[in-house]
Amino acid sequence: MHEIKDGKMTVSTGIVFKIGEAAIYVLDAVRRKVKKEEPQVPVVYIKDKDRDEPNPNDPDYLKALAQWEENMTDKLTDASILMSVSVDKLPDGFPKVEDESWAKKLELLGIDIPDNPDERFLLWVKCCAAPTAEDIYSLFLACARKIGVPEEDVADSSALFRNRKKRGTNRRASD
Repeated sequence: MHEIKDGKMTVSTGIVFKIGEAAIYVLDAVRRKVKKEEPQVPVVYIKDKDRDEPNPNDPDYLKALAQWEENMTDKLTDASILMSVSVDKLPDGFPKVEDESWAKKLELLGIDIPDNPDERFLLWVKCCAAPTAEDIYSLFLACARKIGVPEEDVADSSALFRNRKKRGTNRRASD
C-alpha cells in the first residue's frame, strides 16, 4: 500500500492525490443500494428430511455472490474516489483530466469517454492517473480510514481486492 503523508498519497504514476473526507451518508447510501442486489441463497428440497434447506454452495449462487461482492467493491471505491480524492500535484507532462490525449487512446480501444466531469475524472483516475490495482486499493483504503471505517470492515474489503487480483479480474474502465 502507498504511504499517506500529511493527507496526501503519491501513486505509481507520480501523481500526488489529496485524500479528503467523504460524507459517510453517501457511502452508506451506495452500500444500501447495492445491498438490495445481493443474491439470495437458493433453497433446495431435501427428500430424506422432507423439508427445504438453504444451499449456500450452489455454484450459480457462488458465482452471483462473487459478482455482487465485486460490484459492491467497485461502487464503494468509485464513491470514495469521487467524494474524497483530488489532485494535488501532477508530474510534468502528465495529461490532465481535461486533456484529450488520454481520452483519444481509450476511445481508440472502444471505451466511451463521458461528458460528465465527475465521470470523466473517475475514468481518468482509474485508467491513467492510478492505473494499478495497488493504486486504486491504496486510495480506497486511505479514504475508508479517513472517514473512520472500522478496521475489520477495511480488512474485509482488502480481502475482496486480493481475491480479485488472484482471479486476474480486470477492473472495468466504466460501468
